Amino acid sequence: MLTLSIDIDGFASAMWKKVLRDKNKPGMLVRRHLEMCVFSYLAAELRSGDIAVARSESYANLHEQPMSWQECESFAAALA
Repeated sequence: MLTLSIDIDGFASAMWKKVLRDKNKPGMLVRRHLEMCVFSYLAAELRSGDIAVARSESYANLHEQPMSWQECESFAAALA
């Protein structure tokens, strides 16, 4: 088992701190809640442009590859 020390005071809001701390194990964090916290902050930073992913320009632009209406209809028919 690996134990890490994480300073949540350095980045987490007061509301997140309440959720992150394990009520049954003082001094411990709930790992799944910490993951959600980190990824929600990461998503916000990506949206605002304050953080970027190296070489992300090599990925396809989803707006240049829309599906045709006929393709959508065939998927909808398969689900019905």
